[in-house]
Amino acid sequence: MPAMSDRFSRTALLAAFARAAHARDPAFRGPDVLAERLLDGWMRVVLKSRLVRGAVRRIYERRMPGTFEFLAARSHFFDEVVREQLAAGARQVVILGAGFDTRAHRFAELAARQGATFFEVDTPATQAEKRRRAARLGPAPHLRYLAVDLNRTSLADALRAGGFDPAARTVFLWEGVTFYISAPAVDAVLRFVGEGAGPGSVIVFDFLFERAVTDSAPAYGLAEGRAFVASRGEPFTFGIDEARVDAFLAERGLRALACLLPEDMQRRWFARPGGHQGRVAGFYGMVLAGRAAD
Repeated sequence: MPAMSDRFSRTALLAAFARAAHARDPAFRGPDVLAERLLDGWMRVVLKSRLVRGAVRRIYERRMPGTFEFLAARSHFFDEVVREQLAAGARQVVILGAGFDTRAHRFAELAARQGATFFEVDTPATQAEKRRRAARLGPAPHLRYLAVDLNRTSLADALRAGGFDPAARTVFLWEGVTFYISAPAVDAVLRFVGEGAGPGSVIVFDFLFERAVTDSAPAYGLAEGRAFVASRGEPFTFGIDEARVDAFLAERGLRALACLLPEDMQRRWFARPGGHQGRVAGFYGMVLAGRAAD
């Protein structure tokens, strides 16, 4: 989620486009079957043709090599976490920097059975555009929208104003956000979960490797990816040393329950008989963390 703007995030829309393409591609078996309905008309037309989808994927690979695969892995992993946490008793799902997320709609039946509430948090411009497009998906009475810029407003204040219950078990999703915000904003969110969320609460988030932001150390897809997001006005700004994830979390009141690096994603989602289907960019990670006190 970039700094406050009066324009919605085109990067978030491109991520939704990738999820829609994954859902149509049997090689990826992407779970986001509703993303396509949130896209621009020309995007929906493009997705109907297998040949055009292939051409678009090749363009995507030239601009951000390995990110198409990473986005597929991320969708699968985050969906697994939501499903497992709701089944285990979570009563709130907070989606930070929600963009064009569809989970409140895709998990509507499970949320209703569990009596769970979804909160989508994003900048006013992006959220207004998402709400306009989400009218195509029908009502979601268990979903609450909170328009906020986490670079300027604390998560605690925003959630409190939106009816969040700090004592309830909650799963926080932070997808494609930490890349673009400040270190203090990252700290504030993680400390809120570690110190201010209810017992049993967890957060799942993705991150850039610190060296992807601070130097020019080579990694598959990094140079192209960094140039592309910068050209769209949303440059990479924050990363974590992948060798210190446990210590980084502990300093913020959290403990790692799972940490997936590119090679882990490669093995888990892209291993195929006779070789690999695609290659994950070499500078992304994903973490599921719980409160250190639990």
